[in-house]
Amino acid sequence: MSESEAKAGLNGANGFRMPLFEFPRIALPGMFDELAKQGVARAQEGCEKVKAASEEMAEALRETYSSNARSATDYGLKVIETSNANTASAIDFFAHLLAASR
Repeated sequence: MSESEAKAGLNGANGFRMPLFEFPRIALPGMFDELAKQGVARAQEGCEKVKAASEEMAEALRETYSSNARSATDYGLKVIETSNANTASAIDFFAHLLAASR
């Protein structure tokens, strides 16, 4: 094909763009079907990966929440224990103060 024939093929006789390569009309549905199947397979694979990742994240969050809950409980118990010790010390102090003032 000469350069002028290639340009004529691109522009056509009436100025419309004509494709240089044409696919056989029978092969197109099969190609699109195969591409669609590949796309669906990739989408399913991607969904499975996202699902697995979200399950891992959910498990990590459960463990973190559980650990934080235990830590908060331990902290709360320590605060109660310290408050109890401080209250007992204050009562002992006032008892000794009252005994000393007699």
